[in-house]
Amino acid sequence: MLIVRDAQRAVLVRESFVALGVAQAERLFPEACRALGPEGVRDAARHALERALSYGLDRERDALRYLSVMLTLGRDFDRDPAHPWARQILGAAGDARGARLVDGARAVVAARAASRA
Repeated sequence: MLIVRDAQRAVLVRESFVALGVAQAERLFPEACRALGPEGVRDAARHALERALSYGLDRERDALRYLSVMLTLGRDFDRDPAHPWARQILGAAGDARGARLVDGARAVVAARAASRA
């Protein structure tokens, strides 16, 4: 009989997320992944998971959204004074925070593109 303890289960879940996050990052952010390298992408996925969980974003989909926003705006976007909207979203309650983060990041990218044109 195989017995999996809670600590072991947590490691398995974490590593499963990291693998999923790496796959998503490579698919959606190939240039960033090339720049980071394989270990850097894994580190980014681990960091995103830890930060997402610290804000109570414990659904896989929301943690993956957090990773996408992080790869778009920077590793510490949640602490960056240029993105106070992110802190507001992360500090709020509700299930839509992950989607709202993505919407906010899209708005930042669109504003950057418009200012370059």
